[in-house]
Amino acid sequence: AAAASAAAAASAAAAAAATRSWDAQDPGRFACLAYWDHYHQRDRRTRPHHEWFVESGRALDVVMPHVRAVCEHHIRRGSAPLALHLGCGTSALGLDLARAPVAAEANLAVVNLDFSEVAIEAMSRLHGDDASAAHRNRWVVADALNMPFEASAFDLVLDKGTFDAFEFAKFGSRGGDAVSRERGRDEGVARLCREVDRVLSRSVCAAWVQITHTAPELRLELLAEHLPWRGESSSWRDEWSLGFSPVSLDGDDDDDAGSCGFEYFVYAVRRKPRFALLAVAAQSGEEEALAQFID
Repeated sequence: AAAASAAAAASAAAAAAATRSWDAQDPGRFACLAYWDHYHQRDRRTRPHHEWFVESGRALDVVMPHVRAVCEHHIRRGSAPLALHLGCGTSALGLDLARAPVAAEANLAVVNLDFSEVAIEAMSRLHGDDASAAHRNRWVVADALNMPFEASAFDLVLDKGTFDAFEFAKFGSRGGDAVSRERGRDEGVARLCREVDRVLSRSVCAAWVQITHTAPELRLELLAEHLPWRGESSSWRDEWSLGFSPVSLDGDDDDDAGSCGFEYFVYAVRRKPRFALLAVAAQSGEEEALAQFID
């Protein structure tokens, strides 16, 4: 009986694999919608939130300097910032971000975006009617390469693994469906950079913050190759500044957070100021920058 049961289970697994539009061994699966729907469908049976890597609280600690800069800028202006959690899945990062004291003071709101309807429905069902847990959070089903937002809509874009999915997908051998084949080329990375450029505020404090285990010699080269720049500039260096630092996971004993021997990094992609408002001392002629601008 046990042998028959094992054979039946193996047969069912083989049949399921045969109907998949993605290969479990192919990096191209990371850009395949069917893969992520399957991933989240399976995962939500055991836990409400899942972090692909780096536990949400630690991720928030890592991005907090950028969050604080954006929030303090808006507090001084008396306006409310808007953050985009790009490729959110069922991560709790957007929720934890909204609960941060400086974010609450600035009245920062978070839009959590993913192309997996399974993931977004799970988060909406879990938090949509719970104002205390999901305060200033909303969930949107959309494609990161074609987002339904106006230009310059977001002051902060948080990306914990989404760029990685496009980066890995280009090494895929088969790619699965038509969407993942498109995403599996360098074109997918380039389109992501262009789309984030479009929705990121044209402000010196705006930032696209990425958490990843891709080393600087690879990620910085890829960003330098694909970040868009305008005709009047001679290169991307005229319009963007790139910074990075390693992420320490000391004390993080959650295996699901990705602490299993990997090294992680945080990258900050910011616009470079092109203009400055200067105050010039009448007697000494000394200049003091009062404000910096992109446009």
